[in-house]
Amino acid sequence: MPAARRAGRGPWPVRRAGHRGGGPPPSRGRGRTRHRRRHRPLRAGVIDAPDRQPVVVGHSFGGLIAQKLLGQGPARAAVALGPARIKGVKALPFSQLRPGFPVLGNPANRRRSAPLTAAQFRCGFGNAVCREESDELFERHTIRSPGGRLCKAALANVSRNSPAAVGTGAADRGPLLLVSGQEDHAVPDAVTRAAHKPYGDSPAVPG
Repeated sequence: MPAARRAGRGPWPVRRAGHRGGGPPPSRGRGRTRHRRRHRPLRAGVIDAPDRQPVVVGHSFGGLIAQKLLGQGPARAAVALGPARIKGVKALPFSQLRPGFPVLGNPANRRRSAPLTAAQFRCGFGNAVCREESDELFERHTIRSPGGRLCKAALANVSRNSPAAVGTGAADRGPLLLVSGQEDHAVPDAVTRAAHKPYGDSPAVPG
């Protein structure tokens, strides 16, 4: 049984910032998705609720956002699964750079979304399964990559007001769990381990 379903049976309600209406994700042909508009009600109704603090869970960029919410105070605790690099993390293995190059290698992608080929998808996301399964996942689930978001993350360490900055030194933050995948190319284990180091001097509850 999925963890979210098990959690939903307990006293803690589970809310997920999925696609509007719970339907399938946008097709590869659709360029821009309105993430801010879609997630705004979740923030207003759950994260900023005055009567409780949620435990937030996020993967990739969602893991970065979960850390930001924890450092800013709205979240009681956070779980970051293979989180995108926060500002200050310098680790950048070639296995992570390679799948991102098709998007980051073209400056024009800073203002648009960009598609991946089946081979590029396998390099970045389907490397732990056979080619046939990777190709099937590509056809069923892949969408265009958000070029602007990837570029901002890549330039976080040289950007003064980077949105990837996280309050790692917040003394009143709750516990944080960082989870990495040993075969993950999108966010390699070395990047997640490097993300743990900025929290080393924090007087808050250890992660």
